[in-house]
Amino acid sequence: MWIRSGFVLPYLPEAQRQNEVVQKVMIDAACAYAGGGYDVVLDGILGPWLLDAFRAECRKRDLDLSYVVLRPSLEVTLSRASQREGRHLKEIEPIVGLYGAFRNMGPLEGNVIDSTSQSVEQTTVEVVDGLRTGRFAAG
Repeated sequence: MWIRSGFVLPYLPEAQRQNEVVQKVMIDAACAYAGGGYDVVLDGILGPWLLDAFRAECRKRDLDLSYVVLRPSLEVTLSRASQREGRHLKEIEPIVGLYGAFRNMGPLEGNVIDSTSQSVEQTTVEVVDGLRTGRFAAG
C-alpha cells in the first residue's frame, strides 16, 4: 500500500498525522486478514512503540500476535540499504537513527534475530522456527 499524493518521509516530524493514519490502516488490515483465518506478516519499520496499539486490537479480536525484529549489524544494515531501489529509505542519517531505536529492545530482546551473517533462507528458517515455538509471542 502506498500513499500516492501528499506523502511525507515517515521519519520527519511533520509526518506524525500520516504515520498515525498508516498505523491504523496497518492494524485494521492485518487484524481483518488474521480474523479471516490468514497468516499475516507486516514487513517494514515497525518499532516497539507500535506494539501497544497492535496488542490492544489483537486482544479485542482474540488474535495472537508475534513480533520479530531482524537486526543485522549497523554496517550490514547500511550496506543493504544502499542497494535498495525506488522509494525505499537509503539516507544514512535516518537509518542510523532508526537503528539506534532498535539497539536495546529490553524485554523484547528475545524477539531479535541477528541476521548479519545469515542468508535469506537461514533467516526465514529462524523466523518460522521461532513462530512455531512461541519465541516471538508479543500479545
